[in-house]
Amino acid sequence: MITAIKDIAKIEGALNRLQTIEFNATLPVSLKVLKKLEQNRYLLLIGNKTAQTKSLVPLEENGEYWGDFKYSKENILQLSNLLKKPDFERKKVSKEVFFDLNRIKEIFSKENPKKSFKEEVLHKLAKAENRQDFLQLSNMLLALREDIFFIPIQYEKKKYFFQFKKKQKNDIVKKEFTVSFYASFNNLGPIKGEIKSVKDFTKLTIYTYYEKSLKFLKRELKELDMECELKLSRNISPLFESGEKLLDVKG
Repeated sequence: MITAIKDIAKIEGALNRLQTIEFNATLPVSLKVLKKLEQNRYLLLIGNKTAQTKSLVPLEENGEYWGDFKYSKENILQLSNLLKKPDFERKKVSKEVFFDLNRIKEIFSKENPKKSFKEEVLHKLAKAENRQDFLQLSNMLLALREDIFFIPIQYEKKKYFFQFKKKQKNDIVKKEFTVSFYASFNNLGPIKGEIKSVKDFTKLTIYTYYEKSLKFLKRELKELDMECELKLSRNISPLFESGEKLLDVKG
């Protein structure tokens, strides 16, 4: 498990270095529906700009989405491949819920990362000052009971959510393990993947929802010291989705 954590840390470090570009055609955009107008038109917030567009697919007011966009010859904003963000992305929690990347590395350097992470989440839960923070932290503990590490991370004022789980038990003889992961980024959209390690060989496979993100990651992940394969997939979902139920944190 410790080896898996170290490989996860390599990926996180690489993803943290990515320079996302807001509101242009280089990457997918993150948007919020401010208001539904007449004739299937919507007022959107993209970055710090507002824009109007027409969507044949019904959008939820106050809903948050990822999507591709371009401008037509008539300078009309056109959206495509809209994907609704998961519940935990849309909930507004305070900065106290998020983990500093250095603190995460400290926790996972300990002998029992799961126990240390649980204690840290419980400490934050005891200080939760609002319902959304309490629910988010409770869901993180619920995920941990399923051996899923569900970690909100803040790095240089950028926030994202990272989840991972060991898919199979370590093979002590072959020194083999597989870890699956999911992450959601403001201007990359969701990604999923797995790390497979056999003895001294490690392979990383990443799936992206958006083709623009795929091309971007192919350029930016060249420095990883492991074999890396990137693919496109329209079947990407969190390993654990937050719910509104409260958690009995005993056990």
